[in-house]
Amino acid sequence: MLIRLPAEAAQQFFFCEPLVARRVMQHLSAMVRDSNRQRGALALQDAPSRLWQALQGMGRSEGNGTLRIQPLPTQAMLGQMCGLTRETVSRLLNGWERDGLLMRSNGGLQMPLSGLPGRE
Repeated sequence: MLIRLPAEAAQQFFFCEPLVARRVMQHLSAMVRDSNRQRGALALQDAPSRLWQALQGMGRSEGNGTLRIQPLPTQAMLGQMCGLTRETVSRLLNGWERDGLLMRSNGGLQMPLSGLPGRE
């Protein structure tokens, strides 16, 4: 549930409920850290590393050293997330699948938990 408070009421609420204020600040700080990490990745990494990192961020561990991404976003969506064209995403995914670095199945993707081989 989301509640919208006027600024004055929110200030009073946070003043009276320091635990709530602390948790809100922790949540906002985590969002800023994640945003900075993503911006740094986009600015400093090459295309394969950006896509690999984005895919790993979406995956859930299967407990055997692999991640599962289900459902897999469209290539266009992945491209937007990473600052890449859909064609570049397609080329990278196909190459990684051909090289045995990932496997597509049932509308999802399975990939190693580790970083992109040769770039760690």
